[in-house]
Order: sequence, then C-alpha cells, then structure tokens
Amino acid sequence: AGAGAGAGAGAGAEAAAAGSKEGTTGEQKKKKKKKKKDKSPGADEDLSLLEKYAKSKITKEIVDEGVTIYLKSKNLVDQRNMSWDNVDKSFIELWTTAADQEDSSEGVDAAQNNLGICYKEGQGVDQDFKEAVRWFRLAAAQNHVNAQYNLGVCYKEGLGIDQDFKEAVRWFRLAADQDHVNAQFHLGICYKEGEGVDQDFKEAVKWFRLAAAQECAEAQNVLGIFYQAGQGVDQDFSEAVRWFRLAADQEDVLAQFNLGNCYANGKGVDQDFKEAVRWFRLAA
Repeated sequence: AGAGAGAGAGAGAEAAAAGSKEGTTGEQKKKKKKKKKDKSPGADEDLSLLEKYAKSKITKEIVDEGVTIYLKSKNLVDQRNMSWDNVDKSFIELWTTAADQEDSSEGVDAAQNNLGICYKEGQGVDQDFKEAVRWFRLAAAQNHVNAQYNLGVCYKEGLGIDQDFKEAVRWFRLAADQDHVNAQFHLGICYKEGEGVDQDFKEAVKWFRLAAAQECAEAQNVLGIFYQAGQGVDQDFSEAVRWFRLAADQEDVLAQFNLGNCYANGKGVDQDFKEAVRWFRLAA
C-alpha cells in the first residue's frame, strides 16, 4: 500500500477562539481557553495513535496515513526490541474495518491487501493462508497491483489454495503489465521453467529484461545466465559479464559467484584469478 500523509485521525485539533482579556470571568476564560494544536507526532507518539486510528471513520487518507504510522511504529519497536503485537493488532482492527466496507473508493483495496499480508505472515493474527488468499482476491479484483502479485505467489506456492501455475501466471501477468517488478521477474521464471505456460526462453528474457531495467538483481543475474548459455538470446559472454556485474554490485551472492567464474575461466573478460578470488570471497 502506498504511504502518504493524509488528513484524518492524526490531524491537529481545531483551536478555540480567544476571548477578551478584560471583563472575562474565570469560567469564561476556561471555556474560551485556546486549545493548542497537536504537534506533528514523533516516534513515541506514533504508538499511542494506533488505537485512535483503529477507531476512526475510515477513509483512503486514514488508511494511507495509517500505513505511514504503522511503518514508523515497526521501526521504533524494532529499535527498542519491544513486542509489537499491539502495533499489529491495532492495525488489524483498522484494516479489517476498512476492508469490510463496500465502497472501493475509500481505500478498501489497500486495506484488504494489507490484511492479506498480515494473515500470510502471521502478524497480529494467527497465520492463515486461506484467509490471506480471501483478502488478496478481494483487493486483486479491484486491480490492486500488489494484491494481484501476492495472489499469484499464493497460487504458485500453493499457499491457502491448491497449487495452480496457470492461475499464478494469470495474476502475475496482470501485475507485470502494470510494471510490478517482482511480478515481471516471477513471470519470467514461469516462462523459463514452463510453469503454467509453454516453456519459452525468448518470452522469459523479455520479462527478465523489464525487471532488470528496474534494478532487480535477481533478474539481472538470470539474464547473465541466459547470455552465457545462449538461451532466448544469442550467446554473448561479454553481455553475460555485464549483467552479472550489475547484479553483483547490488550484493547478489549468485551473481558475485557467477562473475568470479567468468574471471576464473576467462569468459567475457580476460582471465584474472585475483579478480576471481575477490568475487568468490564476496560471495562466500
């Protein structure tokens, strides 16, 4: 779910009008006393806002701002080694309330996807893959790209539903067509392995290339392998090295190992055992 600052439960309180200093009784002063606007919440205040968010009238802004507070709260809890069951449970309540609404314009799809993730990961609720699939499907039907990808993963791995590669491909494609990088990579894998589709290395290369252009290190490494083997592309050891290096520079261990092999065997680069050792050491 996208995280953005919204107007809602976290907004400052409206200030009361100030009364005249002269001739104002104590009672009037009390009534007319200015309310200070809430300051922007700091890390400590974030946790105290959770219950307020959970009980608020749900709007898209509340859901989006809730995500911001949620992520900040997770960081705070992680830093302090605290148990963050309460953080999860407060947002489970928030997202359940939002997800149960019928009006998709009110941020329901984002809440449904977030709730699916919580059930899939067992965060704030008992892990329940079937329930995760139910919420992913509701959000995916509203064209929520992350939910479409998540549903594809469930079908591919058989989580909460019978394993079905064709259905996985269908959902990956819907997300990949919206430039979802992980969906593009997984769709490439499906074509590479012939899972849910006929094996097609050229089509696999197409999707890996799209994911690699978004700096997906795994896709860059696989492209290197394809160029090295001449699968779906003309064999080109120099191009293989280029892709291995891009992924290796992102600390992809497999790419670091593959690049080390290129230097050790002089494939696409001059043979250089010292450079080979350097990359093997990084991968070790």
